[in-house]
Amino acid sequence: MKLYGQKPDLTSSIFNPLVVDWLMSMYPPARKMELQAGPSPYFPGVDLITGMEDERAQGGLKPYELFTGTIRMGYGHHRMAFSVYSQSVERGIATALHDLLAIESNEATCIERLDSLYSQFSRMATEIGGPVEWMWGKAMTGGGIGALHFSMLLAGRLIALYSGMDRSTPIVTTYPLNAHIAASLGFERIIHLVNDTLPQYFLLCPGALNLVQTRHMRDGYLEMGVEESDIEFAGHWVSEPVLSTLENATSERLGRLERKDRLRLLIPVGGAGAQKKFLKGWIAGILDDADLLGGYQPIINCGDHQDFFETVTKLLERRTVRYKVCRSLSDVQNLPAILEDYDLILFYFESRYEAVYATDYAIVYSDILATKPSELAFYPIPRLFLRRVGDHEGFSADYGYKLGESTPERRTAQEALQDLKEWRKDPGALKAMNEAIASNHERKLYHGSSVALERALED
Repeated sequence: MKLYGQKPDLTSSIFNPLVVDWLMSMYPPARKMELQAGPSPYFPGVDLITGMEDERAQGGLKPYELFTGTIRMGYGHHRMAFSVYSQSVERGIATALHDLLAIESNEATCIERLDSLYSQFSRMATEIGGPVEWMWGKAMTGGGIGALHFSMLLAGRLIALYSGMDRSTPIVTTYPLNAHIAASLGFERIIHLVNDTLPQYFLLCPGALNLVQTRHMRDGYLEMGVEESDIEFAGHWVSEPVLSTLENATSERLGRLERKDRLRLLIPVGGAGAQKKFLKGWIAGILDDADLLGGYQPIINCGDHQDFFETVTKLLERRTVRYKVCRSLSDVQNLPAILEDYDLILFYFESRYEAVYATDYAIVYSDILATKPSELAFYPIPRLFLRRVGDHEGFSADYGYKLGESTPERRTAQEALQDLKEWRKDPGALKAMNEAIASNHERKLYHGSSVALERALED
């Protein structure tokens, strides 16, 4: 097992195989599965691979030019996949999305249970804070060789999730486990997109070309002993709807600042829902301040979190605010017209796919993105960074601030409200952020997913 010249420590060497064996005893893997693919009901042009355990499976997928692999855990990794397949579809490349959790199987259940633990600890860390947040932060920056070793061992037991997939077809992966399974099966070309900007062995895939979003991250991996042939700087992972409209969107943002128009404030909830308590207090602060509500139009994407949608709805019902609920992507794509008639827009969807797409579509029409420093920390829109979930996100916040595109991380709702108040008095900082984005776009900083496609499909 190639581990970049490293070895797992004694504890990992002993316990990792035992833990994997225990997981497999709880969720016995299938020998084979029947995979099929059909048009995605959420994004035209891409096929979604689904399937279930079937010992008689022979494999029934049609030929594709590209696979994109992800796990629908949270929103960030799926957003990375969307950045790839939204561009491949635009280029007419026959693409199938391989979401491990879209396959009915013990393997998918095992992954989902592990994801549930991650989401639960994320929420606890944010809501309790103090020592719990400190411990979770350390855990999120401890992805060393032991963690990589565990993931690769687990991947070797989940290979049925790739039944019938042509190993000569290039695959672009956006979560380590997807890449590790493909590597264990001998896929000929694996392009793996690495998230965040903190170098950790766990995020890499031996046997793949690992692409990163920042030069700092590439340099960090080289210092950790990763060969130059295994790691490459590509740029930020940005979807086609955002990238193709960026010049016009930036121009319109500067125009609204110049005219002192009401600014559109996009507030998406993360997939794990770890920020709900923070966001509730912050949104209430905006609604209770007539000056802020007069200067900003909140666009709140509750994603598929019904409880948070109900929380925000109750906040609105106790106040005199004209608001509209959007439940379809067609409404989101008609956002400019809707904004003319309402003070606040609320998104709520039944699927995580729509939740991810809605934020990308809404970014095109928004002026400010208020977000924790997750994968959205790399999107080309002025960003107000809210409290992190895990210390690894702190590095992304620092990066965005140094680029000149965002605020530093705001740890309290009051600090984040203060930014909005200051921008009402002097929007100069927002203007500077837009100018930095325009400059970075000229040097193709946001073309990382285009680079990934080129590397996947090159001869």
